[in-house]
Amino acid sequence: MEFPVKMNSNQGILRFTFLILTISLLAGSFTSCKKEEVCHDIDYGKQDLIEEPVSLFPYKKGDDLVFKDSLGEEIKLSMIPGGVELDYLDYAQPVEEGDCAGRYEVLSKLQFVLTNFRNDSLDYLVICHYGVNSIIADQLPRYFDVFGMTISTTHNNPQNWGVGFYRTTNSRGNDIYLHDTLPNYIFEETKNFGPKIFQNVYSTSKSDGSYLAYNHSTGLLAFQQPNGALWVLDRIE
Repeated sequence: MEFPVKMNSNQGILRFTFLILTISLLAGSFTSCKKEEVCHDIDYGKQDLIEEPVSLFPYKKGDDLVFKDSLGEEIKLSMIPGGVELDYLDYAQPVEEGDCAGRYEVLSKLQFVLTNFRNDSLDYLVICHYGVNSIIADQLPRYFDVFGMTISTTHNNPQNWGVGFYRTTNSRGNDIYLHDTLPNYIFEETKNFGPKIFQNVYSTSKSDGSYLAYNHSTGLLAFQQPNGALWVLDRIE
């Protein structure tokens, strides 16, 4: 009479063990699904410039820049037909840290203002850009505002010359993440180019003699190619 009771007890143990295993598998399945949800791309939306673009970007549509050298010769850099563009850049950055490393991206729309100037006969191209930039640190986007200007020959020119600078205009409190970013310019409160005097000038130079100077109230002030004339802004037309 005891034999059937013993069988029922074993069956109860087996059923209990099966139930525990089933619950564990289901819990693992739910946990896995939760991780997949966390690893989805994250959209941080529009990120606007902290300062109004006009405060650091002096150009308006249709501006032409006229430069003179020490002999009084003139050259003109004409704004491209697109004028001054104010828009947003779609930006995606992979996250390489944490449980979801390499499995999702941070998405942002970064505001920028941009214009170009050209002199086709001399093959000069000027790019002037002010916009929001971003790096990933501690699994989060760290935004900061950057201004940059370059002057160069185009990629079709065998001389392949160019010089430029950039600077962080507003770190947005992210200085700790930008400490490795060394400035590639010098700042002078007053700068003389012959009879021309400019205030609050940012400039950069290269070992080959290339030079570029800029300020935020006037724009491109002067530039020089290796072994070439120093061209200084005379007027904006």
